Order: sequence, then C-alpha cells, then structure tokens
Amino acid sequence: MNFINRAFKNVSRRMSKTILLVLTFFLIGNLVIIGLGVSNASKSAKTLTRKKMRAVVTYSLNYDAIWEYADSIIDEDERNEFYKNYPRITLEDVQELIKDSRVKTANATSTNMWYADSKNTTDFVHLNNSAEENIGNNGQSCYFDENGIQQCETYREPLFTVKSNMFPSMIEFEDGDYKIVEGRFYNQDEINSGSLVCLISEALANTNGLRVGDSIYFGTSNYGSEMKRLEINEEDLDVTFEVIGIYSHNNQINRDSSNFDYTYPYENPDNMIFMPSTSLYMATLPVTQKQFDYYSQLYPDNYDESNRPSEENMAEQMYLDNVTLLLSDPLEVDNFVEEYNKTTSQFKKLDANNDEFKKLAKPLDTLSMYANF
Repeated sequence: MNFINRAFKNVSRRMSKTILLVLTFFLIGNLVIIGLGVSNASKSAKTLTRKKMRAVVTYSLNYDAIWEYADSIIDEDERNEFYKNYPRITLEDVQELIKDSRVKTANATSTNMWYADSKNTTDFVHLNNSAEENIGNNGQSCYFDENGIQQCETYREPLFTVKSNMFPSMIEFEDGDYKIVEGRFYNQDEINSGSLVCLISEALANTNGLRVGDSIYFGTSNYGSEMKRLEINEEDLDVTFEVIGIYSHNNQINRDSSNFDYTYPYENPDNMIFMPSTSLYMATLPVTQKQFDYYSQLYPDNYDESNRPSEENMAEQMYLDNVTLLLSDPLEVDNFVEEYNKTTSQFKKLDANNDEFKKLAKPLDTLSMYANF
C-alpha cells in the first residue's frame, strides 16, 4: 500500500514528465501496431498476388549446363559421343512429374499449319476480310535442285492451325479458355495408338455441318514440285479424322482491330484443331517415310534404316521440347520447383517463371522492410 502511495505522489508531483512519458509510450505503441499491420498486409498482398497468377512450371533442358559440360570435354571422340547422345526430355521424365498430386496437367505441345484436302472437302470459318481475298492469288517461288533443274513451287495459304499434345488434357481447357460443349477430350489409349481423332470449334462444326462422330478432311502440307520429286502423291497428304469433341472458346477476334484485315484463316481461333501428338505423327507418316526413303538413297552414309519413321518406332521418333506443368495451387510452385530440381538431371531444370511475380512483389518487399524497421 505504501508503494502505491509513493508511486501516486511521484506521478502527481512531476505531471509534465508523466504526460511526456504517456505520449511517448502511446506513440511507440501505435508505431509498433502500424508497423506490424503494414508488414502483415504486404505479406498478404504477396500471397494474393501469387494466388492470382497461373500456377505453371516449365520443364526444359538446361542449355547452359550442357554447353559448359561439352566445352569441358577435352577428348574429341568423347565430345562427339556426348553430342550423339545429346540430353533430351523424355516422356517418362514428364510422366514421373505428373504423378505428383499437385500437378493438374501438362502441355508438351506443337503447332502446325494445315491445308484443305485435295478435293476441298472441308471449308474453313471465314472472316470475309482482305486476307481471305488474297488466298486465291497463289504466288510462286523457284529454285534449282541438285541436278541444276529449275523447280517452281506454287504457294498456298494454310487454312487451319493444328495444336497437338502428348497428354490427355491441356492447360487451355483446365484454365477455362476452351470448353468442351459436345463430346470429349482424347484419352491415353488414343494417344498410345495414334488414333486419328480431333476436336474442332463450334464455328467450324457449324460451317461444315459436323457433329461428334463425323469425319473431317485435311491436307497436311502444300503440294508442289518438291513433293512430286520425292514421289509423293497428293493423296498422301490427305488425311481423315474422326471428330470426338466440339469446343467453345473465349478468344474472339476484334473486327475493329487494325490487324483484322490481315488475319489469315489459320490465325482465326475458330480454325484451331486439337489432336494428340501421336495422331499428328500418324497423319504425316506416309510423307515422312517417302522423304526418308528418297534422301537415304541419295545419302546412304547419313541415314540409318533403323531410324526410318514407322508406327512401331513412333515413341522413339517423338521428341519433347519445353513442357509446361499446371499445378493446382499457385502457392506450391516454389516448393515444387525446389523439390524436383534437387533430383533432376544436371542437364534439365524446372523453372517457376518468377520474373513477373518478383517484379510485382518488389514494392511490397520494400514496404515490408520499412514496416519492420
């Protein structure tokens, strides 16, 4: 009790000092609370920014590591052997990553331009712009072959874009940019067998009066004198696909754009065809076989018959370049990359594609630093 009385008297006698101390501690307390609030808010903002970004990881060859290792090899024969067995991303590598429950799907895609078949059976979705008016004005390019004979090619504009993938799903469909409105996506059995199946847009289906289960016809390349020289027939370029799915999309062309008049049919999203990569391989197999046979006769030392494209060695002929993995949770991207980079080959790498995130997060990091200070 005596202690309390003395404390009260001390405070009441030195009122100015007491008020100054109260104000000081009040100010310090508020600064601490504000600092903690700002720091927590910046961390939450970074988390929210990451959540709103696509949870994608790129799996690719580490070319810097490959070149550095190759340059370190002194023996020429050993270096040539290394280049002969050049590192590559295999399907087994990606399938191992996809087993992780955090991975939703993967894109190992390639894009090609295709044409109408020789009978012009399939029509494309028209934009009725200036570019379409020039389609019939086919130009020519000429060159001299190895026999000194001039060859001229008639150029035709491709009409369709083919996008193929090695896996039974695609990021574009998982993200909702494309939606299947009828039918289904291709499955693993169709990928394994190279079945000639595809998905087309609603607009392309309506233009040609097609439904799921119908057939659609394409030309895989531009037929010209080079094809004739290789003894490739125009029918070799014709291919028939079964429509197993019809999709809608959000990538509508802006007709008010300054580039609209210069948009060719294959650039129109309505003329996009989706199919397995193995289906693309099988569709072009007759042509690639005849090309191999022709040049292997001309340059027998450069061609090994065991490498001739065929249905049997399709798996060996399929090469993967960059593969993009879509994760279910954006907050797991960094952990996923760090975890698998520890076990992957020195010549391969996973990249979280964090440049954009770091650019967005830098002001928040600065704010958090000052708040902590």
